[in-house]
Amino acid sequence: MFSKVFYIKDEEINRIFDEEIIQLTGGTIDMSVLEIVKKQERQQGIQQGIQQGIQQGRLEERAKAVAEKKKFAIKMLQSGFDVEQISDILGLPTKEIEKLR
Repeated sequence: MFSKVFYIKDEEINRIFDEEIIQLTGGTIDMSVLEIVKKQERQQGIQQGIQQGIQQGRLEERAKAVAEKKKFAIKMLQSGFDVEQISDILGLPTKEIEKLR
């Protein structure tokens, strides 16, 4: 008897996946191979999720960094720094700094 390596909460997805494997292999696949295929697919899904999480985290950190720079730019404008100085110091485009006035 075949014991599953992992559990899919959605029974319908699990059933469809099993049917697709049987259809692709003509029903002749050894169950241990099926277990390996499912495990590899699950690991690939996990890796994709991790990569997406890393990318999302990087985007969020960049957005926070830009927001902080803009906050500093406003304070610097209020302190009398000119747009070019702020751009040189913070690395923000002059157009972005001018919008903050």
